[in-house]
Amino acid sequence: MRLVGNRPAPTARILLTPDRRILLALFAIAFGLRVLYAATVGLAGDIAPDPRTYDFRTAESIYSSFAWISEPFTPKAPGYILALAALMRVFGTGVWVALLFNAFLGAAATFFMYRIGERKLGQGVGLLAAIWLGLYLHHIHSAAVISRDVLVVFLWLWILHVSTQFLHNFRSAMWLGLLYTVLIHVEPMFVLVFPVFIIGFALFTRRDRARGIQSAVLFAATVCVLCIPWMARNYVVYREPIPISLEATRYTGSLGRMFDTSNVDTRDVSREAGQTPGAPGFAHNSVEFWRVVRLSDAPGNPHLGIRPEPAWSTRHNLINLISFGVLLPFLIAGCAIGRQRRNLSALALMGAMTTWWVVRGFVGADERSRLPVEPIVILLAIYGPCGWWRGSEHAGAIPLRLVPTPPDSRPHRAIAQGRTAPSRHPRSLTAPVPVVFPA
Repeated sequence: MRLVGNRPAPTARILLTPDRRILLALFAIAFGLRVLYAATVGLAGDIAPDPRTYDFRTAESIYSSFAWISEPFTPKAPGYILALAALMRVFGTGVWVALLFNAFLGAAATFFMYRIGERKLGQGVGLLAAIWLGLYLHHIHSAAVISRDVLVVFLWLWILHVSTQFLHNFRSAMWLGLLYTVLIHVEPMFVLVFPVFIIGFALFTRRDRARGIQSAVLFAATVCVLCIPWMARNYVVYREPIPISLEATRYTGSLGRMFDTSNVDTRDVSREAGQTPGAPGFAHNSVEFWRVVRLSDAPGNPHLGIRPEPAWSTRHNLINLISFGVLLPFLIAGCAIGRQRRNLSALALMGAMTTWWVVRGFVGADERSRLPVEPIVILLAIYGPCGWWRGSEHAGAIPLRLVPTPPDSRPHRAIAQGRTAPSRHPRSLTAPVPVVFPA
């Protein structure tokens, strides 16, 4: 007997919605480009003479046993190294295990770009931003280097994606706390962003302010509680309550007992940890943070801790100018439109970008330190012209709500949601015309 009534759609059609097809295509393109770049450029010696970086060698030395629980193995944050060690335990110690892991993280970051843009900044913003990030050569290049940068960008975008929908329930606060704990165990410098994160959540709450403050406190408490196990491990190893790692003590306080790094390439650790000798000023670090091109050699200043930098190649300057420099004027426009229309998501992204810029301005900055904010720059730069083109109705501004109307009246319900308005002629109620309300 054949059922002729309403039948459920096939499972394949339910799973592969148009939205998910776009995400799958974005992931496939970004993943393929990163693997291709790593195979043709990364392993060819153009990036580094030896792809086996300090992180890779450390993970390779600890993956076969659990002695690292009670013994020191690195002064760096343990997150990325332990993730590599876990993968090596399952898939082996080949370099491609780490490179495929980086390629997967870099491609998966396009998912969060798409979601943040489409849901919070306007239709089309997420798609264009995800395409830009997937083709962005700086991030493709970083995925071919076995370091924590790609994981940092992935976790940071995940946190921003969750935080734009934050303070609706306490479960989201706890989930965000878990993600942030993982992030600071990968890049300890985000400890400096942590207080600003809490204050921002407590203040920029569209709903109940008291509930927002409670959720922010719950978020902070979750991070503090989840940091206890690794701090306890560090106390057993170093006989001192060291949060996260020795690297993090630059931001969390002085350390009386230093770590024995006699068997570690200190130059490699310093470069991977983002440490620079001396203390360059905020203005110098800001210029290096936002630098688009370097046409000539930059002399160093040992007294100020400034290292000499060679001029970038013509290829490097052109690629950076096309992929990043062209975004900066539109970034200013996007920030102005977001502030004018009071788009909370755009304001939150601006706050995150500014906070990381200030932190790097005082700690030290270079082109690599810009990686976490480049996705934000892309989102706001695309949001600017899209918001100007579509007007306040489609730019993410809060729609103007009119007087309550009957819920069963579709045209009037559309008016209440700020989408359409019917004509005065009674026969044209089924053909509403668009109307734009001021922000």
